[in-house]
Amino acid sequence: MASTAGTLIDSISRRVRDANNTAHSRTVVRDILDRVQVVVNARQEYILTDTIVTAVPGQTLYSVETDLGSSITVTEVKIAGRELDETTWANLHRVSLTYLTDMSNTPGFWAKVGRSLVAIYPAPSYPVDITFTASKITTPLNDDSIQLEFRAEDEDIVRELTTAILLLRQRDLDSLPEIIQRMQSKMNVQVSDQMQRNTAE
Repeated sequence: MASTAGTLIDSISRRVRDANNTAHSRTVVRDILDRVQVVVNARQEYILTDTIVTAVPGQTLYSVETDLGSSITVTEVKIAGRELDETTWANLHRVSLTYLTDMSNTPGFWAKVGRSLVAIYPAPSYPVDITFTASKITTPLNDDSIQLEFRAEDEDIVRELTTAILLLRQRDLDSLPEIIQRMQSKMNVQVSDQMQRNTAE
């Protein structure tokens, strides 16, 4: 069962030796925890949501913020139940000089355009439903009673990163190298050698 914000705040506060929240108020910890869960889900894609958008004939680009609402990072696109192949925005340039105006009854590809746009190629020539699957913006942690949407086994990354930020905030660097190593393992990311040297000094 997923934890509530309050339960995680208690756990994190103890880990940074601030059980009474004198160095970091519960409001501050909860705000950091809320931001961290959004970032972690954008990176790890633990919690996904489907958004159905009716295609505008001839429209190639769709806005993640405007058209997909609560989504962050698109992971899959389907049209009428058929999965499109993901490609890169650069590839679309190479495929056709008129990629922004090309149309078809059977679009075959989709591509991320930076973080804010998604391209469908060729653009649908009729108003068909497009299903965008994406990591979602997690439920805001407005109070301690709100339950996180992560599975219990995935909460560790949120806890670790929030702990690291609080340790940095209080200039307590001794425990950071160990936390960074655990996060690298769990998130499969690389932390720069310079950052590791700074926290080890």
